[in-house]
Amino acid sequence: MTSGSIGALLAAAGETKEFSHPVLGPLVLRRHSLTVGETDGQVVIAYQAEPGTPSAAALARLTAPAPDHDGTFRST
Repeated sequence: MTSGSIGALLAAAGETKEFSHPVLGPLVLRRHSLTVGETDGQVVIAYQAEPGTPSAAALARLTAPAPDHDGTFRST
């Protein structure tokens, strides 16, 4: 994709933001803003925990399988 083509993304500088998750507790995440090229100011925002931090470990718990009502885990 060339600079100026439709869908070109320009990364903005990241900043950290603190969140209070009702189950995971406090999270410190870095914000990444991507400006979508050739649009009228559309922006994609993503949040990411720094690797090895308590926030990263907390988010990883969201990907763990949850038990069914009887305490067993479903196979995928």
